[in-house]
Amino acid sequence: MTEAKSTKETMEALDAIQVVGVEVKKVFKDHKIDLSDLASLANLAKQSPVLIAGVSGADEIPAEAKDFSTEELVAVGMKAIAVLKAIKEA
Repeated sequence: MTEAKSTKETMEALDAIQVVGVEVKKVFKDHKIDLSDLASLANLAKQSPVLIAGVSGADEIPAEAKDFSTEELVAVGMKAIAVLKAIKEA
């Protein structure tokens, strides 16, 4: 019997995807990259703990996903929808 996993690594990965996605959307909003986009790079640097957390446990996500309960699956789905919405609205 395997130890039950949580959604921690999956949620952290989704947080990192949101941070990167929002900044990328801001950079490409004007369809060009220029010096004004350095602010987005600085913001990514400020968010480095979120990015590191999102990447560092990525190898655990498949094991987590195998053990998702219905409630956890709904929570991950809702988080994914929120991430997509945040990126779309950036």
